[in-house]
Amino acid sequence: MSARADRSALPTRQAGHLAIAILLVGLMLSAAATQAAVRVVDRGPGFVRLACPIGSTDQGQRALVGIPLVGSPSLRILETPASAQMAVRLGEVGFFRDQRIVELLIPPGSGVGEAESVSDSVVVEVSFEPNSTGQALAARGAFYEELMYSGSIANYDQARSWRRGQHVAKRAGRSQIPRPEGMFFKVTVQEEGIYRLTGAQLVTAGAPTGIPVASLALYNGGGRPLAESGGAPSGLNPVSFVLEDGGDGLLGTDDYILFYGQGTDRWITEGDAAGQFLSNPFTAANVYWLALDADTTTVSMPLDGSIDDSSTIRTTYVAREHHEEQRAPLFIAPGSIPSGKQWYWELLQQGEARTLDVSHPDAASSVATLRTGFTTHAIADATVQILWDGATVTIQPLQRDLVTVTQDRIEIDGEDGQLTIRGRSDSAAFFDWYEVEYERFLTAVDGELLFDGVQTGEAAYALTGFERPPRVFDISAAGLTQIVGATHDASLGRFSFAAPILSPPRRYAVVADSAFKTPTGVELRQLGELTGSGGADYIVITHTDFLSAAQDLAHWRATDDRFAPAPVTRVVDVEQIYDDFSGGLFDPTAIRDFLRHAHDQWAPAPSFVVLFGDGTYDYRNHSGTSPGNWMPPYEDGESTYDEWYTHVSGNDALPDMAIGRLSVQTSDEARTVVDKLINYDRDPEFGAWQGRILLVSDDTFNADEPHLVETMFTQDSEDLAARFLPQELDLEKLYLVEFPFEGRFKPKARDAFVRRFNEGAVLLTWVGHGNSRVFAHEHVFVLPTDLQAIDNGGRQPFVFAAASQMGVFDDPDLDSMPEALIKWPHGGAIGMIAATRIGFHNSNIALARSFHAGMFTSGRRFVPVGMALLEAKLATDTFRENERRYTLFGDPLMRLSMPTLGIALQTADTLRALGVERLEGEIIGEDGALLQGFNGEARVQVFDSVVGRRETLQGEVLEYDQPVATLFRGIFPVVDGRFAGEFPVPKDITYRGTRGRISVYAAAEQGAAFGSRGGLIMSGTAADAQPDFAGPKISIGFSGQAFLSGDFVSPKVRLQATIEDPSGINIAGDVGHEIMLTVDGERTDVTSLFHTGEDYRVGGVMIDLPVLEDGPHEIILEAWDTHNNWSESRVTAVVSPGQRIDDAVFFPNPTSDTGHFTFSLSAPATVRIRIYTVSGRVVDEIKAHGLRGHNQILWAPTLSLAGGSYLYRITTHG
Repeated sequence: MSARADRSALPTRQAGHLAIAILLVGLMLSAAATQAAVRVVDRGPGFVRLACPIGSTDQGQRALVGIPLVGSPSLRILETPASAQMAVRLGEVGFFRDQRIVELLIPPGSGVGEAESVSDSVVVEVSFEPNSTGQALAARGAFYEELMYSGSIANYDQARSWRRGQHVAKRAGRSQIPRPEGMFFKVTVQEEGIYRLTGAQLVTAGAPTGIPVASLALYNGGGRPLAESGGAPSGLNPVSFVLEDGGDGLLGTDDYILFYGQGTDRWITEGDAAGQFLSNPFTAANVYWLALDADTTTVSMPLDGSIDDSSTIRTTYVAREHHEEQRAPLFIAPGSIPSGKQWYWELLQQGEARTLDVSHPDAASSVATLRTGFTTHAIADATVQILWDGATVTIQPLQRDLVTVTQDRIEIDGEDGQLTIRGRSDSAAFFDWYEVEYERFLTAVDGELLFDGVQTGEAAYALTGFERPPRVFDISAAGLTQIVGATHDASLGRFSFAAPILSPPRRYAVVADSAFKTPTGVELRQLGELTGSGGADYIVITHTDFLSAAQDLAHWRATDDRFAPAPVTRVVDVEQIYDDFSGGLFDPTAIRDFLRHAHDQWAPAPSFVVLFGDGTYDYRNHSGTSPGNWMPPYEDGESTYDEWYTHVSGNDALPDMAIGRLSVQTSDEARTVVDKLINYDRDPEFGAWQGRILLVSDDTFNADEPHLVETMFTQDSEDLAARFLPQELDLEKLYLVEFPFEGRFKPKARDAFVRRFNEGAVLLTWVGHGNSRVFAHEHVFVLPTDLQAIDNGGRQPFVFAAASQMGVFDDPDLDSMPEALIKWPHGGAIGMIAATRIGFHNSNIALARSFHAGMFTSGRRFVPVGMALLEAKLATDTFRENERRYTLFGDPLMRLSMPTLGIALQTADTLRALGVERLEGEIIGEDGALLQGFNGEARVQVFDSVVGRRETLQGEVLEYDQPVATLFRGIFPVVDGRFAGEFPVPKDITYRGTRGRISVYAAAEQGAAFGSRGGLIMSGTAADAQPDFAGPKISIGFSGQAFLSGDFVSPKVRLQATIEDPSGINIAGDVGHEIMLTVDGERTDVTSLFHTGEDYRVGGVMIDLPVLEDGPHEIILEAWDTHNNWSESRVTAVVSPGQRIDDAVFFPNPTSDTGHFTFSLSAPATVRIRIYTVSGRVVDEIKAHGLRGHNQILWAPTLSLAGGSYLYRITTHG
């Protein structure tokens, strides 16, 4: 395999030549497919030379260059064209998976483009120490691992010999903490206290009866959030507990264990005598693990707490009380998007104040220490005033984005005090918490007292407030040890014990039996399922609620070998990840740690990750509106991005895996999404949409900044179309600049967007403004009101939204645009890439360019969308913070449903107006040969030449190619792989145009095929054009019924019209020459809905009309032929509120033998016709099914009737 990515090997398209489009199935391992188009021009043991092409882009680019595991690389520039001003430089050294890399940064300015030769490039040399590790050339890894490397490393072939060693041994330097394995009981607690866990509870959860107590052991992971920095993984620590087994050595159903349970919000004293209060941002539930078969028990032995005469008796202790409320998220991202892990209590603006009642029960002194916590986002100084009982305690300036803690001495008495906090500056301050520390009597509350012992010296403690002798425990090391030998003085109501251990300072719990707490959950779980070795290319991490759907998705991927070897797949329950990597606690970082472990220890290491479930920034439901957190997001202040979960190798910020999210909340939603994904691959809806790309661009007007002319959306869309989208597929443009304003909005653009969305496209790329509910300020698509209009079935586009804030999936109160479209059961989108927070157009379009390049211009076909996004992020250096916010909503291993077969086309190079041209084609297989067994239909489209447009708007020049008109749309039969037919060229063409085009889509049992031919010349008028002065013949009908003008129709009806003309029908759509439908005065352009069959002279239009009200409706259809002759057809359709029979006639009348009863029905019904003599005797009866509208029923009398007059009666039922 060559490390050179040579563009000269790519096919070229030339005007005037036969075009053969062959879509190859499969992915090749090609070096650095999207890495800034950097090419290897030479390499050696200690260097690699690369050509960085010069272009016109203003975006910075990045290429990853593989280097040996030791040594520092250096750079020198060897060749620089005179026109170049590029300061190419080396960036950070890091790791992409197991490959050590250095970033080659190519700044904006001269940029990276489409250089044709090395002479048009800056040639640089990256030098490094020759590989001295002695490691032989690394064997190729799993297919998908190699695919990741080959698409991301510029010198892939050279560098693969320098990767870290394989799998288990390759991370010897990374800390591994032993974790318990086997069956454990997961015991959940919510608050601090002494907990009683009974044998009966364990039996109910699945334990056997009579458990040997010698093998019982308790563990806990600490209850604190995992380190995001990626340090050593956390493990479980043994926790001592007290056993009450009756002395028989077995834990029976009536026996129990006692343990000290800590909440996740608590005081932490490690390394700090004063301690600090820490809250877990993710969960209030702490987890303890009970093993029944441990090698060593963690049962504690009692300590002696007997008091002697020399003991110093203490009746007070230092109480520390922390108070805070989580009322609002601290970070509000631009666009008023709540974000982040931190919450605050109160927002204080200038002059605003909040007063709180502060209690200090059982105070033993008149002084206390008051602490308060604040923060601010303000650049300017923010200041707060703190008052106690109305008197100012302090005025405190705050530091930006830091927690400012005040500490002051206050006077207290037996009454509650009042704490007042007031904002004193224009800058807002966030009040977070307050603490009061004071001397307090050792008095129990509700049979319980937990307190800290003295810091130094010997001590004994005398407590009050217990009706009966309580139990005393040492809880200093987060375990539980009983203290025995305490004394109880019933006359004084006092209970005393001596501290058996003094150092380090101890903490005690004195608790009555009635105050023991009960765990909130006990369940049997398996530990260690994920901490060993394993292997998977593709992992689905799912919430338990969606396990069945996740397994179906993984099974499909494991059997799907259409384009590459089927991957090894695995489904992982996120609860198992929490159990094995965060001690059972809900913690997003556990997902990252699991993926890091899988990358380090599995073979194959994962390349693709699916997060199956919705998530919210409101981890603990502080808002009270969070529906759940099935798959948590990673929150980083004002940002959220799933990419962070894949930062598993090295200390860099490079993603190492392709990741996507299926954001569902219910099992029904999960089933809908998975069924859509599987059907999209396994049973696609064949149609021309598979060869179509829809490019939608915002207009130049921004209501928020009307002084700006935003030409960049249209111009950058043009750049995408010219350089990064596949030229062989049909490109349909929907540019908002082409549509008029109606007030503040553009409803015609909205209608066009919805219509084209429903028609289908394999890719929809949006460039412009947006948010989680809307495309564009002009409301081209508004989620709450327009989603119901989406009915595209299996014609589902993959959507790339180069816009800000469209993917805010972590808002608990609403579904974002991608979530709603992907879950929509009537079609919607098959996947979407969207930003979760605000970005900038420069970064949005830079990522769009790289993504589309990876998908379409890298020399590969059927690139997984997640891999293309990963490569795009690796290739883009500008605005890295913004680009990481782009999230893939969908399956990262999904490939676009483009045709897999090709079509060779043959037609004239020049199309002449009013002529009839012949088109021939062949279906081509993967080997380039005719596919003779292919029998089906070919859908042919002929397009006019592209026309450029130039406008000057407030001094800004806007140039773009207008959307191309369709000249012909028809269907030719394909027999034994071949098809042929004729099509007319209308009078309305772009004369002297040189960019006409033909595309053909075909489908049969063998699959879908596509081919196109460009560069067609539009020139003059055909010499053999026949004169034609008559307009088309138009017949209007309705689906499911025979129709004559004046007939009844249903309120919801589909119009079916036939249009025919010997010259063919004009569908170029020039102004004034459209096919126009008018319903009760409301005009609609239906040109795009016209299709012909094999005969171009006859075609039709089908369209669902808007719901019609009761009464008559005038319907007019106008059309033009290719000679621009006009005609119209007018009919009246009647909607009746109930069943009606009208226009009943018998003909011929009189009749000699047979005749027909004709009539109109307002609704379908069973019809009975009885024929009577004038005296009322029934002589015949007919039963039939009547249709809405006109009906005609034959009557052939069964009896010989005498001449004369007869009566008939028509009745309906149903």
